[in-house]
Amino acid sequence: MPKTHSIPTKIKDDYLILPLQLPATQSFNTPAIHYLYLRRHQPRIPTPDDSRSLFAVNVPVDATESHLRTLFSTLEGGRVESVHFEHSSSSSAPLPPPPSNTNKKRKRPATTPATTGAETKTWDRPLHTSGATAIIRFVDSESCVSTLRRISSARKTPPTWPSSGGALGIVRYTQHHRLRFPSSAYLQASVDSFVAAFGEAEEEARRAAARRRQEPDADGFVIVTRGGRVKPARQDEAKRVLEEKEAKKGELSGFYRFQVREDKKKRQQELLAKFEEDRKRVEERKKGRRFIPE
Repeated sequence: MPKTHSIPTKIKDDYLILPLQLPATQSFNTPAIHYLYLRRHQPRIPTPDDSRSLFAVNVPVDATESHLRTLFSTLEGGRVESVHFEHSSSSSAPLPPPPSNTNKKRKRPATTPATTGAETKTWDRPLHTSGATAIIRFVDSESCVSTLRRISSARKTPPTWPSSGGALGIVRYTQHHRLRFPSSAYLQASVDSFVAAFGEAEEEARRAAARRRQEPDADGFVIVTRGGRVKPARQDEAKRVLEEKEAKKGELSGFYRFQVREDKKKRQQELLAKFEEDRKRVEERKKGRRFIPE
């Protein structure tokens, strides 16, 4: 372990230096020292919780809220209420909004579109960038002051960084790659269900086509579809369709002008034919008379 007696306890801007002992992992089997820089949280726009909050810089990449809670409990400092990491949406509690100032114009916060549906997580937890920051909020201001005292006295014996509880290095990326793709059993079940649904749809389409091949249309003809007819259409069904068609035609008789003219011509022809029949009948009776006048 490298020596820490030459490391100052405080640097510019009142940052306190907290050396952390990083244990060996599968990806890096040598212990290392990591330096965490902390000071009181002093934002540009003050908030009611500034007196009980600390601003941390150079947070370990695998840091989570449980890690920081365990770390400060090991230091016998104050009790942590919440932790808010930089550019993180998974923090335990959001920071309180600053007081409104009518003199200064504030930018409208960007709204992120809401995601629909449940997404499968392929990472066990998010990692931070190098030199990431976090805001640690304690239950009260006394806990914050007590933690700062313990940080100043922890220089000689650096606390051990808690176990991450998750894989890092090549093991983490292997798990991520495995979670990106579904298992063979899930794929097989999905393919089987799709094939079964496709087969049922094809069978229903075949039955519907067979029914269409057996039913005549409005003119009494059977529509020719792909695959040919299973059996000829029944004669009584075709006759029934023709009768319905003729009945529909009769319902519209005399509706159009040409129909009226055709009806008149038809009646005239019928009267002429009847007159000729009567005239022939009269001639026959005249020829059959016994008394013939001179």
